[in-house]
Amino acid sequence: MRSEILAHLDTDEQDVSELGGREEFSPVIVGWTFGMVVQNDIDLNLPAIPATPIKNKHIAAAYEGLVRHVAALRLEAEPWPDLVGTSTLVRGVGLAEALRPEEGSARAAIKALLRESARYVPSPVQTTLANHWDRGDIIGKRNAVVHIMPTSSGGLPFLDVMNPADNWGKIKPTIQGITQFIFQEVARELADEASEVHRGIWDQRLKWDVEVW
Repeated sequence: MRSEILAHLDTDEQDVSELGGREEFSPVIVGWTFGMVVQNDIDLNLPAIPATPIKNKHIAAAYEGLVRHVAALRLEAEPWPDLVGTSTLVRGVGLAEALRPEEGSARAAIKALLRESARYVPSPVQTTLANHWDRGDIIGKRNAVVHIMPTSSGGLPFLDVMNPADNWGKIKPTIQGITQFIFQEVARELADEASEVHRGIWDQRLKWDVEVW
C-alpha cells in the first residue's frame, strides 16, 4: 500500500524522497484497522496511531503519550538512560491492563489480549509477541522498575533487571505488542458498529471472511 502511494507520487512528478517520509504518506494496517505511522528515525512501521481513536478517552490519551514518547526517542543516542526506555514497559503493561480490566490482573489481561491477537497476526509474529509479553515476563520487569525491591509475593530486585529497555531492539516487542492490542480493540469496536448497521450481512458473511481470511 505504501509502495503504491509512493509510485503515484512519482508518477505525478512529486519529490518522493521528500514526501515519502511524511506521516500522511505512511499508512499501516494493524489488526484489520487502518492507521498511520508517526514519523521517526527508528522504525518504518512503529509507532502507529489508528485512523479511528479507541473509544475510551483515558486509554486513547495514554496510548498517544506512549506514541509521542517513542517518536521522540530518535533524538536519544543508544544506549538510552534508564527511565527513557523503561517507561515504555510501565505504560505498555498499564495499557494492556486497562484494555481488559475484567480479567482482574495485568497478567491475565495480557494472556487474553494475546489469545485475541492470534486471530489477526501471522504465527511468527504471534510467537514473538508471546515470547516477550508472556514468557519473557514483562510484568516482572515492570514490577522491578516500579517497586525496586521484591514485594511480598516475590519478584526480582531492580539491579537484576536494570535497564531492560535501553535500546530500540529491547523495546520494539513492547511497542509492537501494545500497538497490536490497541488496533485490535479499535477493530472490535468498529466491528460492533458495523454489526449494528448491517447486522445480517456482517454477522453471517463478512465477519467470517475478515476474521478467517
